Amino acid sequence: MRRLVHEADPDITEDCKWVKPSNPLGVPVWSHAGIVSTGEAYKQVVKLTFKALIRAAVAENIRSSTAKSQGRERT
Repeated sequence: MRRLVHEADPDITEDCKWVKPSNPLGVPVWSHAGIVSTGEAYKQVVKLTFKALIRAAVAENIRSSTAKSQGRERT
């Protein structure tokens, strides 16, 4: 997922925030002129939560990056 996020926005930065004993690695937070997305890892899935105003544009870029990496470019 990290690779796809960076492909969607090459200028994005990643930090870890909200470190606590129950989550010693913290929560990955991607930012570009403010928080864009946060990530959570579970046993079988990874959940990315996008800020509402940019959700559609970034999600579309990630879908496009995913399609390209899987050889299914969107037209």
